Amino acid sequence: MTTLYEATRDLHHVCEAHPVGASMFNGTITEQHWCDWLGVLYSIHSAIDPRLPVYAHVSGELTLDLVEMLPLTPRPGPVAVADRFAASLTTPAQIAGTAYVLVGAHRRGGQMTRKRLLEAGRSLPMRHVDFFAPKEAEALVKWLREIREPTVTSAGRDTFALLLAAMNEIEGRA
Repeated sequence: MTTLYEATRDLHHVCEAHPVGASMFNGTITEQHWCDWLGVLYSIHSAIDPRLPVYAHVSGELTLDLVEMLPLTPRPGPVAVADRFAASLTTPAQIAGTAYVLVGAHRRGGQMTRKRLLEAGRSLPMRHVDFFAPKEAEALVKWLREIREPTVTSAGRDTFALLLAAMNEIEGRA
């Protein structure tokens, strides 16, 4: 049996290579695409945050990030994809797999995105990557990544697949 980390690594790389994912990483993402991405994250975090330890919650910060984006608002297509996925998250295994992907992305990839945006002379709202208890959030990700339970690894893969679908919607390739 593979770990959650091993089971999701391939899809993680596919998401990073996607034009939207790559634009986050290299600091060239458009404001509308960033707003759409925040809307996707908000939809999912609104579903999982109440079921996670408080130190892993970011939906409040995502609300503030979205307010800062006004007058831009997330477009309905990407948000609808995320809303459908969020509604399907009903079991602890699904919550765990999704939390691994998202909390891990904010803790690691979010910090790199912030760095790249600043290097490019850009500033986009990123409160959601600043956890009030970063050591605890990191410990959660490290613990989850070693889980070998198939229902959790499947949920992690489903989460990456959802993120890829949302990126396709954001890019307009749906």
